[in-house]
Amino acid sequence: MASYIPRKGIHYGVPALSEILARYPQVEVTFLGTGCPEAQVYADFEPSLHDRIRVVPRYQHETLPELLHGHHIKLFPTLLEGFSVALMDAIACGLAPVTTTTPGPIEVVRNGDNGILVPPRDSQAIEQALERLITDRPYLEKLRRNAYATAQKYSWERIARDNLTLYETALSQKRGTK
Repeated sequence: MASYIPRKGIHYGVPALSEILARYPQVEVTFLGTGCPEAQVYADFEPSLHDRIRVVPRYQHETLPELLHGHHIKLFPTLLEGFSVALMDAIACGLAPVTTTTPGPIEVVRNGDNGILVPPRDSQAIEQALERLITDRPYLEKLRRNAYATAQKYSWERIARDNLTLYETALSQKRGTK
């Protein structure tokens, strides 16, 4: 659920996913919203893995829950990120995130509680995190539940209320200094 570009960490996610797909024949991967032709994604993987890789270059937001049905993990190996809507959408759909310790994701993901944080540019750490979730189903389910609960805290109403409180606090502090 992100564009298929270098800034999103594809050069580090692809090697990890290739190893996982080679090691675990039951694992399938879906790339949603790549914004590029399917052939571009497939070119980065061995042909023997293509039958377990699905590429959806574009999708309508309202189809996301259906597209994610049966998925359990959101890999987001971004190198540079603000607040990620794609990450929030994934956890709101019950996926356990594996993401990097970059500013946006670390605002949402707490390592070992509602996801797994890995260093940016670290294919081996990504691979290890994915393998842990594949082989430890209770841990995966815990992260999925906690990630979903985290997403429920982010509503437009809450954000508006928090912003209003912030403005009111700043205004009262400004008035108190005069």
